[in-house]
Amino acid sequence: MKQIRYVEKAVPFYQNKKFLTILMGLFIISIMVFSVLYYGLDTNGQEKVEYNGLEFVQTTQGWLAYTEDEQRILLFGNPQDAEGLRFDAVSLSFLSDVQKLYLSFNPDDDFSSALSDFQQNAGYSGALVVACSQEHELCGNLPIRTCADATSTIGVILFDQANESSVVLEGNCLTIQGKNLLSITDKLILDQYA
Repeated sequence: MKQIRYVEKAVPFYQNKKFLTILMGLFIISIMVFSVLYYGLDTNGQEKVEYNGLEFVQTTQGWLAYTEDEQRILLFGNPQDAEGLRFDAVSLSFLSDVQKLYLSFNPDDDFSSALSDFQQNAGYSGALVVACSQEHELCGNLPIRTCADATSTIGVILFDQANESSVVLEGNCLTIQGKNLLSITDKLILDQYA
């Protein structure tokens, strides 16, 4: 009796189910990789400015930059707004000597953004207390602190809206004055990295 041989017809590789499954997987992976690269590297939508060699990028939280030693600087105001301001440079190194720091303000002034910028970027790690610079109905239970309250272990940062812009350090009391407290505070912070 004659044996019948069944000959399997060779299926082309492109019709093989395993090949199609692998091809589909590679296609999906490549789409994912290119999507991540496109959105991760696309900086066209972000505004950038340069200030004293630092490149700031506008984010949803504010203007962000990193120093050469990877210190993060996050400002609410545009760094370019601080370029025209002129006052004597003041070092914030006194902050390392104080155990408690009062951030004092007049509640009628526009101070909140300046206060936040200072808190985020000053690098103070001790006890931080918000205070008022004078008696006011909005102060409630907040302490009243002025430069007269500054000692060798207690520092006072006084935010004061005034016509003239100035930053003055007397002992452990830093007075930040001007019409635009945010820009003045930003310049003070940026000068620490100059």
